[in-house]
Amino acid sequence: MNHDWEKAPREGSRVAKVSTSGELHDAVRNAIPGTTIVLADGEYDSTAPFVVSIRATIGEPVTIRAANPGKAVITGGACFQVRDSAYVIIQGLRFTNTGNTAIDLYHCDHIRITRNTFALEEDGTELKWLQIRGEDSHHHWIDHNDFGPRRDKGMYISASGGSRMSQYDLYEYNYFHGSGPSFPRKDGEIKAMRIGLSGVSMSDGFNIIQYNLFEHCDANPEIISLKSCRNEVRFNTFRCCEGHLTSRHGHFNRFYGNLFIGDGQRKGMGGFRIYGNDHLIHDNYLENLTDWAVNMDSGGHDGGPDGDIYTREVLTAHWRVYRAKVFRNFIVNGPGIAVGGSKPFGPVGVRVEDNVYRSAAGPFVTERAAADVVFERNRVEPADGKAGTDPEEWKRVLECSAQMRALTPADVGPKAP
Repeated sequence: MNHDWEKAPREGSRVAKVSTSGELHDAVRNAIPGTTIVLADGEYDSTAPFVVSIRATIGEPVTIRAANPGKAVITGGACFQVRDSAYVIIQGLRFTNTGNTAIDLYHCDHIRITRNTFALEEDGTELKWLQIRGEDSHHHWIDHNDFGPRRDKGMYISASGGSRMSQYDLYEYNYFHGSGPSFPRKDGEIKAMRIGLSGVSMSDGFNIIQYNLFEHCDANPEIISLKSCRNEVRFNTFRCCEGHLTSRHGHFNRFYGNLFIGDGQRKGMGGFRIYGNDHLIHDNYLENLTDWAVNMDSGGHDGGPDGDIYTREVLTAHWRVYRAKVFRNFIVNGPGIAVGGSKPFGPVGVRVEDNVYRSAAGPFVTERAAADVVFERNRVEPADGKAGTDPEEWKRVLECSAQMRALTPADVGPKAP
């Protein structure tokens, strides 16, 4: 994956300094490869979006950045629409706009969104704050941004594509915080991230979500909702989040090295919830949750062992689980692993192996419906007052523990190293 193309944004051969919305409109319209647009401190309001449409190059990217990080504010009705573009960097801006997606990428590749603050002024609109869509979308890099808080319906990040899923996108070192519905869940959805969509859910994403911090992100019930295939979610930290990391549609997703830390009190704080074929859940640490650490639910549709039995009409259904593997996870307190549920098609070919469950209450595994599942070498330990937060307690179990740590706000977002 080519994500090293602009580790340290540099001044191009052509620098345009702007201080008004009109100047910014002109600068993005006239940009050529190698242009750096530098926004002076102040507010940039507009009734029309700032439209970027340029195919730059790896050697001469177009950079749009604040002169002083966080001091150039996109506000009012303003927003960025990036169309049919490549190698564009948007850096260090603060978004407080209302009623529009802050940054909308359409039919683009190699766009970097870095060290921005998304704190949109909410007005009741169901809104995606950052959106990735369009044909042949690939290799975007979303890093070191701050998202939140929010109470309106919608999501911080929504990525789909066109006829297939946006591919090879990287999401890392972002801070998602303070989201939660002020409405009944049946009336709408709120998520931190939705990577995929029902219509593209059978296509491969090859996307990576890593080293992000999710703090008090309450969802309904999907903190991250994967609706595509062959993605990896690794080394993230979830603190006191009501909801689950969910593989809602798609196959062959992998989840490892994540830390889930609850408070043991608020309802609905869970770990993983999965549907579909051949998912791997391993080497995760889950502590003091109040909902299932891993929920391999029953499905309302049976896509078959190859996941290829479907029509477009059933892409929104919950699909039967085939061949999920849940291994080497360390679960401390709270509910353990659930297999099956109330829907008609129970999991098939599931393996639960080499997990450690340390709790004073509740069974390690709850089989809620008949299912084909193998249990091997799992270990249940008495709590004995040990929380397990000492890394030495779980390093002996988790093979990727050297890359794992409980992230804090200082580790992520615009000001992180």
